[in-house]
Amino acid sequence: MDVFLTGATGLIGSAILRRLRQDGRRVAALARSSASAEEIDSLGAIPVPGDLEEPETWIHSALSCKGIIHAAGGPAAAERHFAAVMRQACLQAGAPPRLVYTGGIWLFPPSGEAVLSESTAFEPLPAFSHSAEIIRSLQNVQRMGVAVIHPALVCGPDAGPLAEMAAAACSGEPFHTKATEDTLWPLVDADDLAELYLLALDSPQFRLSLFGAGIGSARVGEIAGLVGEACGAPVTLEDLNGSPDDPRLDWQAGYGRSQTVSPARAIKMLGWAPKRTSLESLVGIAAGPLPSPLPKRETPGPAAS
Repeated sequence: MDVFLTGATGLIGSAILRRLRQDGRRVAALARSSASAEEIDSLGAIPVPGDLEEPETWIHSALSCKGIIHAAGGPAAAERHFAAVMRQACLQAGAPPRLVYTGGIWLFPPSGEAVLSESTAFEPLPAFSHSAEIIRSLQNVQRMGVAVIHPALVCGPDAGPLAEMAAAACSGEPFHTKATEDTLWPLVDADDLAELYLLALDSPQFRLSLFGAGIGSARVGEIAGLVGEACGAPVTLEDLNGSPDDPRLDWQAGYGRSQTVSPARAIKMLGWAPKRTSLESLVGIAAGPLPSPLPKRETPGPAAS
């Protein structure tokens, strides 16, 4: 088998699975339910029954593949356990497969208009502090090539912040968020991101850390305006009231984190060429195409005397 994939039915994972199959790769994918198994099978992959919280039951299936792509997101305890089992199993494996691990933009500090780089020190949202620890531990595993992809906010036709904005506008409801109109969001199309994962999987670079962003930053107010145009209904931003007492549970706080990133390293090192690099193109995927502008009317000249 070529690739073992976790998170195959999520926004990121399903895009990766489609791209792997388009490329003719043989894929085994973790399936925690019969419904997930059916969806994975329909996409041309082999479902492997199991749960992220019990990696002992499937880790040997994963290690038998040439590469592992971890696109699932689980509770902190489950992610730590997965990493511990992976490290131990790799010590016993003759030739560990390459691992592509999913980090995230919210592991990095707020930056406003200042451009973050992959070498910027982690300052994770409390809800994702465990991810920073896990990445460091996996990068210390000898003999296992590790690539870490840090996706921007991922956009698809039915999921992601732009699709959620569109759903709120179409239903006449406000869009509840921790962001303000001036918050800057880095964005990426799910299919463009999937292409980056494949490039990272195939790269000979033993250690990689890359941002996956087709758009380095966009003002939430501008995003909302374009989504409203596409939907024919305004997007009203409304503060998401209340937060969990434990900040480690408040993942929604990430939407209030204003950041700017650059895809330059992924483009230079791997030749990544994201196709949807304009806000209009991402809005078109998530909310439908923007209406065509009306043709300009000719201004009548002065009447002849």
